Amino acid sequence: MIAHPEPLHIVIAGDRGVLPGLEALVYSTMRHNRDVVWHLLTMDIQVDHADGTGTGYYGISEEEAGWLRKIVTFMDHRSAFIRHDIRELYDRYLAQSVNRETGFTPYTALRLLMDKVLDTDRCLYLDADIIVQGDLRPPYEQWGHADYDYAAYTIPDACDGYGEMVAAVLVFNLDRIRYSGFLERARRYYNRNLYRYPDQMALRDAGDPAPLEETYNYMRDHKLADGKPVVLHFSNCNRYKLYTVPPGEFYRYYPEHKYIKDGLDVIRSVH
Repeated sequence: MIAHPEPLHIVIAGDRGVLPGLEALVYSTMRHNRDVVWHLLTMDIQVDHADGTGTGYYGISEEEAGWLRKIVTFMDHRSAFIRHDIRELYDRYLAQSVNRETGFTPYTALRLLMDKVLDTDRCLYLDADIIVQGDLRPPYEQWGHADYDYAAYTIPDACDGYGEMVAAVLVFNLDRIRYSGFLERARRYYNRNLYRYPDQMALRDAGDPAPLEETYNYMRDHKLADGKPVVLHFSNCNRYKLYTVPPGEFYRYYPEHKYIKDGLDVIRSVH
């Protein structure tokens, strides 16, 4: 009997506005990884502002999640995709945050709830503006059971040389977190302290991360990269994010990634 590896649990979050980014992330990840259990955190929510206006956000529906699930199972029949509607948890733990009216959507904070959503011992969180080009198991295996609550890449020369933790790619040791209270602290800081980058800075203040290598969160212009980073993070250092411009514009500027569109078209033709 062939022994299969323990599933790789990957967490993503967002509303339907980032769906083009999520489908590219899922497809590119599945090209290089097998036995993956995807966890999508989403919800519908209305954010009311102090000036009397409001912003409505629409979560990824069951039908839209079904399309992401099709990508996953088309690429690997042993993998799975689970949609979690966590509005109730958000209302209970994060809705009264002083950061509720910042320029970031509520979905960026949903990673602070992973100890309440997942019953796994570890997980890997990925932002929606990411393309994966290789194996994600090395950091998952190295840091998922280490003597750290989480692992993240830190830009060494940011913040006057003190470094800045970037929360786009995170490995969470959920077993440790459940007794250390790391995410409880992060939620408390997120709710009480007004931050420039709210959930990222709440995680930073809750505890120092284990050092994730740059190849797992490559933020610079990858056209100039030496070698092939495992994770491309289309941060503000890059020209476009896939969900902020028409797909044609993105792939014209990044033709090296058009294989994603071509692969999704094949899956869509049989969906």
